[in-house]
Amino acid sequence: MENQLMVQEETKNVPTISEDYFKDLIVSVGTLIATQEQQNILFAPIDEELVEIRPDGLIYLPWMEYVSRLKKTFGLEWGIVPKGNPQIENDLILWGFYLVVQGKLMGFAYGEQQYQSSNPQMTYGDALEGAKSNAIMRLCKGIGIGLELWQPTFIRRWKEKYAESYIGIDKKTGKEKVYWRKKGENDKQGEIKEVKYRNTGKLVPKEYWQNRDSAILGGESFKTQKGEDGKWYIWEKEENTQIIKEESNGEKPVPKSFNPTNGNEQIKTIHTLVTKLQWSEEEYRDYLHNKYNVGSSKDLNDEQRTELIKDLSAKMNEKLTGEKTKKQNGIVELTEWQEKIKNIPKDLLKEALKRAKITNRIDTLSDDQCNLIWELANQIADEIDHKNISSDGQK
Repeated sequence: MENQLMVQEETKNVPTISEDYFKDLIVSVGTLIATQEQQNILFAPIDEELVEIRPDGLIYLPWMEYVSRLKKTFGLEWGIVPKGNPQIENDLILWGFYLVVQGKLMGFAYGEQQYQSSNPQMTYGDALEGAKSNAIMRLCKGIGIGLELWQPTFIRRWKEKYAESYIGIDKKTGKEKVYWRKKGENDKQGEIKEVKYRNTGKLVPKEYWQNRDSAILGGESFKTQKGEDGKWYIWEKEENTQIIKEESNGEKPVPKSFNPTNGNEQIKTIHTLVTKLQWSEEEYRDYLHNKYNVGSSKDLNDEQRTELIKDLSAKMNEKLTGEKTKKQNGIVELTEWQEKIKNIPKDLLKEALKRAKITNRIDTLSDDQCNLIWELANQIADEIDHKNISSDGQK
C-alpha cells in the first residue's frame, strides 16, 4: 500500500499522449516507409557476442543495443511515450509505452521491474528506468528486431557455444538448482556446490526412517549413508566448486545428486536412465534404499549395478510403451505450455503457427516452440486490436 501511494504521488505529473493525438497516431499504424538501407540496419542479424544470459537460462540482448539499432536506422526521429503513470502491484512496477517513429505509431508494450522500497541498492527512479528499458526491448521485438532470440534452434546453438550451466544454491529455498552464465565469467548466482560428504560418526535415529525429515539429521546439509560396518550414519556436506556443462545434444544437465565423479560407466548409465525416467532425487534414493538398502549407486557392487541397469531399462521401456499406447488410442498428455497453446483461439493459433513456420502437432512442441507461438499470438492479437481501433477512429 505504501509503494502504491508513493507511485501515485511521485508520478502524477508524468506527461502522456492526449486522446486527440492518440487518435491521429492510431491511423498511422503500418504506414511507415523505410528505405532498403534502413531495413538492412534494423533487421540485421544480431551480434551473438553481445547476447547475455540470465541465471535462469533465458537469453536476451541488453536494452542499449536496441536503442543503438534505432538510432542508426532513424537518427533522432523516434521516441517512446508513456501511457499514463506507472502502476505498482505486489512490488512489480508496470509502465506502458508507445513507440513512435517519424511521427508514426509502431507499437505498444508494457515494461516491468521489481521494486522494493526497503532495497537501498535500487531507488524508485532506478526502478522506473528499469521498466522503461524493458518496454524498449519489448517494443523492438514487436517490430521484428532480434527475433532470433526466440528461435529454439538459435537458443540451443548459442547456449552450446557461449554458455555453461552450473549448480548453485537458491537463496530463498536453500536448495540446489541449475543456473546459467556465459563461458569464462566468474560471476555465479549463489554458492557453487560439489556433493562431497564426511561421516559425522553419528548413527541415524530410528525416527528418521518414519518420515525422512532432514531436520532430524541436522538440516539440508546432512544425509544418510551406510558405513563399512553395515550401519547407517549421518554424513555432513562439504562445499567445493564444480561446473556442470550442458550436453551438446541440448538435453538438460544431469541433476547434481546424480552426477558421477569416478568415471564408472555403469554409474553414468544409471544416472542417464534415472534422468530420462524423470525421477526426483528423493524417489531415486527411496528406490535404492528399498531395493538394496543403500543411499547411493556408489555403494553397490558391479553385479548389483548391472541388475539395477536392467531394472531401470525395463521401466524406461514400460514408460515408452505406455506413451506409445496412449498415442495409438488417441490419449495425449500435454505439458503445461502445450495446454496453454491449445487454448489459443483457432484463428490466432493458425496465424502464429504460420509465422513461426511450425507444422508439428501441439503435443510434439517443445517449451521453446510453445513460448515462441505464445509471443506471436499475443503480437497478432495486438495488431488486430490496433486495426479495430483504427477502424473505429475512421468511422
